[in-house]
Amino acid sequence: MTRALLDLKPTLRLALRDGAYLRPLLADDVTMAYVDGLNDPEVHRYMEAPRKQRQTLEGVRAYVADNAADAGAILFGLYAGGTLRGTVRLHDVESGPGTATVGIALFDRGVWSQGLGSAALAAVVRFATGELGLTRLEAGIIAANKGSIQAFEKTGFRRTSDKPPDPELGPVGLWVLEAAATR
Repeated sequence: MTRALLDLKPTLRLALRDGAYLRPLLADDVTMAYVDGLNDPEVHRYMEAPRKQRQTLEGVRAYVADNAADAGAILFGLYAGGTLRGTVRLHDVESGPGTATVGIALFDRGVWSQGLGSAALAAVVRFATGELGLTRLEAGIIAANKGSIQAFEKTGFRRTSDKPPDPELGPVGLWVLEAAATR
């Protein structure tokens, strides 16, 4: 991806509903509540890295810093009520073929099942297709992750094929959103 994505990050803010918003995370934004959420077995059940290794403040800050410096990724913090509640990651952004991968993690269980994840995902899709001109977004979702599947379906993603199964959790589907270029 071009340097333009890096240049956008400092000023980028996507409004959601009820005062909630997304903005690119910085290492200083990482709190122990974020780390503790990633270490919650209910939260990380479908997340590969946090499920396999206990997360630390230093490790999560390094991950966030790596994404902030990556010209092909944006790790958005999802803020509601002025508090960081989760993340949406747009990564492997390739402007030539117009593709990227997207993933979402709500580490604050207090906001689950309120539509906030779907709203955040929809905002990132609008940004990716409208501002970046991407035409294909992909996500790998474990079949048992009904909440994620519901959010991605609500946002226009469709399951297109199987990916290699997760050895511990079983089937994984490839979910795709195809959009016409809007730039």
